[in-house]
Amino acid sequence: MLLFIILRLATHRWRWLNRRGAIAGLFLTFYALFRISLENVREPDLGMPNFPFGLTMGILLSIPMLLAGLGLLAWALLREPGVAPPDPGAEAPPAGRRDEAHAVGQPSGDEPEAAADPFRAYDAPPERPAAALAVPDEPGRAA
Repeated sequence: MLLFIILRLATHRWRWLNRRGAIAGLFLTFYALFRISLENVREPDLGMPNFPFGLTMGILLSIPMLLAGLGLLAWALLREPGVAPPDPGAEAPPAGRRDEAHAVGQPSGDEPEAAADPFRAYDAPPERPAAALAVPDEPGRAA
């Protein structure tokens, strides 16, 4: 959960998405640090050799991941940032001239009404005259 919060801060507050490799380096670094810290309180696996200085296989496998993450972070933060990704909250720039009459879903008057809502045919069944829907009288039944 803490790793998710760190990555969320890096992507949305610090805007590191435009720095190639920064998020991957941050993930690898903190994942390795969390794994090394948890390996220190965990029971050692049976059948594993005794490594010097109380190291475990999990710690030894996490050290290259930590070094790779730190290397990626250093490479990403020392480089010039790339083009920033578009802000999802910003409005798109207008593509040509648009006025009130050409707003989405509103006919401009010179277009047929079907062009204003191209999906109308899929939303409702086709209209039928009332006479086609009337049930014919049964013979022998009083009206």
